[in-house]
Amino acid sequence: MSKISRIRILNLGYNHDTIKIDDETFDFGGESTLISLRNGGGKSVLVQMIMSQFVNKSFRDLGDRQFKSYFTSNRPTFIMTEWQLDNNITRFNSSTLCIYYFRIHTNKMGITIIK
Repeated sequence: MSKISRIRILNLGYNHDTIKIDDETFDFGGESTLISLRNGGGKSVLVQMIMSQFVNKSFRDLGDRQFKSYFTSNRPTFIMTEWQLDNNITRFNSSTLCIYYFRIHTNKMGITIIK
């Protein structure tokens, strides 16, 4: 069975953008991995980001944590997963998710502006 080798997250902000992951790679090496952080350290955020690539968008929210609430800046967020195949040698990037937040606003003259 294929296993997750690495996950890379770019430009992710959470807790109202007070905590940011600019460019982080988590190297699991295809092994079972324990994520151990203090309370409020971001364990649920990491799990939510990782699973977002593999579930229908209607299942991306975790309890009161809405998936879309993480994407409030004008910088796109990338979540990339590298898989280790059964032969333990070959690796390939199987999935990449890019999320970009934009606002649509109509001004008083009826002109639509996308920010």
